[in-house]
Amino acid sequence: MQADLELEAVLNELMTTLSESELESEAEWEAAGAPSCPRLAPVTVGRFPRYAESIASLPPAEQQKVRRLAEIIVRSHRPGCRPVLQVNLVGHADRDYQRGPDFEHRISAHRALTVQRALQRLIGNPKILPRIVWHARGAGARHLIVPSPRNEAGRSRNRRVEVALSAGITANYPVLVKIPSGDYSWVLRDSLLAPPPAPEAESHVTFPDPIAVSNSQQVPFKWICSLLVDFGDEVLPGPIVTGKRIHGRGSGTLIGSRHVLTAGHVLLTQGPPQKDIFGNAVTSTTEALSVDVIPGRDGGKVPAVEPQGRRHAIKRRVSPAWKDSNATNRAFDYGLITLDAPVSADYGFWSSANSQISPPADAALHGQLAHCSGYPADSCPPPDPAFTPRCDGSNRGTVQFQMSGDVTNISAELLETQMKIQEGHSGSPTWLTSSSGAMNLVGIASASRSQAPEIAVRIRSSMLDKIRAWMREDGVRPAF
Repeated sequence: MQADLELEAVLNELMTTLSESELESEAEWEAAGAPSCPRLAPVTVGRFPRYAESIASLPPAEQQKVRRLAEIIVRSHRPGCRPVLQVNLVGHADRDYQRGPDFEHRISAHRALTVQRALQRLIGNPKILPRIVWHARGAGARHLIVPSPRNEAGRSRNRRVEVALSAGITANYPVLVKIPSGDYSWVLRDSLLAPPPAPEAESHVTFPDPIAVSNSQQVPFKWICSLLVDFGDEVLPGPIVTGKRIHGRGSGTLIGSRHVLTAGHVLLTQGPPQKDIFGNAVTSTTEALSVDVIPGRDGGKVPAVEPQGRRHAIKRRVSPAWKDSNATNRAFDYGLITLDAPVSADYGFWSSANSQISPPADAALHGQLAHCSGYPADSCPPPDPAFTPRCDGSNRGTVQFQMSGDVTNISAELLETQMKIQEGHSGSPTWLTSSSGAMNLVGIASASRSQAPEIAVRIRSSMLDKIRAWMREDGVRPAF
């Protein structure tokens, strides 16, 4: 509590100073008759005391750097300037032989998160913040400025956060692409820009394989939905209309009798980069025309199991910030589907039957065992004792697959886990299970490349406020 009060006091002081300096800068800017555009140079905020991670613990000069960074970001969004669209923060620690590498990584990540949150609060502009991709990570003690410090001054130089401001978005985000089979699926942007990894590099990936859910009518699997998405006619560069429809498959979670939570890119997605007639790169978004929702689906049974039948989406909403970012800001990669008819009253949904949707604290996430389940589009039904199902277009991607893995990295908006997400898992729930068996939905699967760890959009208060508002617009009182 004391640390929170100290942080609040420091931020209030910094925000007051920022407001005063902004007034001066604005006057100078108007007097000059041209925008005073800042230079986007990397900045290191450092000299944290041992075991400290708060802004209040920093020397005054380092606190001043945080204020200046916020000012630079705000100034960059003036007309005529190149706006900051991505902020990368890498936290570092000094070596701690007693507590070990796990502690070093944890405190370095917390330092990066602390600086990120301070910057977000100092900026405080709801028109600017959603445009920025924040990427905070911890590097532990792997990159020491002073490898063998002899005193506290040397050690404190290693305790730092390196901040890089960028006018372009380089972080991974899902892009809808045509895969070799001729179908469409979501692939991480970086995999389109870089050559595929060598076989020996892939051999180092040790994420556990997903396991087929044997009974999709158990909790929580009955609340997880298969989504069939229609994006309309395929148009190739030219433009050439092929007459083929673009269909995608995703996953979602029933969070009410008429509402399904999913990833934003399942409903509004970015296609692969193309070039105009002048050779300039052009990106565009594609909105889903229709979505069919199948809760608790199991196409590996005969007859196929669809306990609530198929529901049709009558409303498809995505985060306004996801739309405004041209479907690139993964921090806001979430959406909500409203069904044409509710599921049966006894079927339940997430936030009933020993389940909840609640934003967890940082300490309740890092290193915890997380779970995820959804409908990978290319997976075949597993062999059944009663029969051997065929695997073709009629039942591929119709069976739910679950997995588990540790939470390895957290930021204010994202989670990274040791789970192997596949195409079609996008929108799946990521949850934690307590010792009593209670399940808490903490994330929405966003990444969709099998050789990458899962990246999930973190459940947070602002997101829940938006989702609740959407549900109330439909005349539904949220249960969470």
